[in-house]
Amino acid sequence: YFWQVAADDQVNEPTTSTLYSFLTQPFPNFRVHFVREDPSNGNFVIYAGETPDLGVVNQEDSLSSIALTDGQRSCWRPHLNVLANRIAYLSFVGAEAHIFTMDRDGSNHRQVTNLRSVSSFNLLEVNYAWAPNGGAFMYPHDDKLFVVNENGTGLREFATADNGYSFAEVSWSSQGLIAARMQRADRYQSKIVMYNEEGVAVDTLLDAEPPGRWIGGPVLSEGADFALFTEDRDAQQYPDERPRRAWILQDGFQGTIRQVNTESIPPNTSDLMPVLPPGGEIVMFVNRPSNNASLGDIYIMEVSNVTGETRSMAYPDATMPDWQ
Repeated sequence: YFWQVAADDQVNEPTTSTLYSFLTQPFPNFRVHFVREDPSNGNFVIYAGETPDLGVVNQEDSLSSIALTDGQRSCWRPHLNVLANRIAYLSFVGAEAHIFTMDRDGSNHRQVTNLRSVSSFNLLEVNYAWAPNGGAFMYPHDDKLFVVNENGTGLREFATADNGYSFAEVSWSSQGLIAARMQRADRYQSKIVMYNEEGVAVDTLLDAEPPGRWIGGPVLSEGADFALFTEDRDAQQYPDERPRRAWILQDGFQGTIRQVNTESIPPNTSDLMPVLPPGGEIVMFVNRPSNNASLGDIYIMEVSNVTGETRSMAYPDATMPDWQ
């Protein structure tokens, strides 16, 4: 940027200062994204932030972050695709939720979905997925999963949910496997089903057998060798359908499921919305009060927990994390 000062009193000859210049810092290459509320209107705002480190104590006070959206409308569920070099997110068009993308500095917003919106029982829980190569999206529209190209063309139906179910969340691995959660109107009846890229169901990871429990997720590891999901270990069912004590579980596809949280989570809270960065050794997640009194806080911890509980807060008062 160049600048100078000019003065003209309409009497004497105009005069100008020396021409100066300065450079701005390049936009940081942040790979963590999350959502906070705009305190002025309650809209969701997307942030980009530094990568946390399990070895750093009290890092929630030192990690820098930058708001990418302005809060004039709600934008939520950010997902970065490094190959596409763009961030996807959900936002409203009228009363419908649609997928949008933007550059990594928050500029150049484009709407992707048009003919079929993103639709499920709860738009705060609904989740979609980038194709691993960054060329398309898969997303729920009631009892259907749709695929659409990143530029909004080529909409096609991918899969149909079981009778009485609607899709809610989906995860797409680089190994060509897709994991999707479908649920009934009763939030306590969920299934997690695995598909190949032709839309053929190849496995059922979790079946909705009574008594049903509150389920969230899934998220597939980079190599599709395990999946994480959340389950309310309190088998009670409540009219408000909020989880009371949800834990993060790991399914290694060998008929065994293990609990990732090795120590008790804070009282009256749930661990929700797990995401896996490349490598899959660390999980990022939200710990949220059971009464939904706040968005919660974003934490990280080891998936294996071989050294014991490694829970560390990264971003306070934040939700819907993404780490690529």
